[in-house]
Amino acid sequence: MQHRHCAASTYLNPVTRQITGLEMREVENHPIEVLHALPYAVAGCAQASALRRALESGKTVDRSRTTLLHRGSGELLEMDESASLDKSFDGHVLWAVAVLRDVTVAAAHEARMQRLAFHDVLTGLSNRTLLQDRAQQAMAHSKRTGDMLAVLYLDLDGFKQINDSLGHQAGDAALVHAAKALQASVRESDTVCRLRGAMSL
Repeated sequence: MQHRHCAASTYLNPVTRQITGLEMREVENHPIEVLHALPYAVAGCAQASALRRALESGKTVDRSRTTLLHRGSGELLEMDESASLDKSFDGHVLWAVAVLRDVTVAAAHEARMQRLAFHDVLTGLSNRTLLQDRAQQAMAHSKRTGDMLAVLYLDLDGFKQINDSLGHQAGDAALVHAAKALQASVRESDTVCRLRGAMSL
């Protein structure tokens, strides 16, 4: 996206039009406020675009991650965005260029890998790694505030018989059912972890 400072938008390339849902006729020779009004949404809050931040600060905005709400489809897209300024010899801004890069697929893959690193694949419960981190946080909080903490260790009786008589698919289904029941019975701030087999904490 290219813009003349304090004037009008001059160009919006096809990829940017696809990403934003804007048409060239909506921005060409229109005030840059049209693009400033792009709906950025992060956790439900509006966020200024890199272009606006660059123009307000007079400095280049390096690549940063943001969430863009596509105006046409309503889809939330993960974006890397940056903005740079072209200045005259006396420091006045002549041009502003904003770059948007759609990283939605990469961000989703990154989030999935992050989840796999800290959660049990079958049940979706926390794994040992996340349990250790949460336990350290809980103990530090308890030491700092004097609040009590509790640990409950559970083992499913007869689980081996389910696997042996009905097969591992039935055993997996039993584990998933138990995990959902446990997760539904605790507070959001509590941690339910699958240690191994049919053992949970």
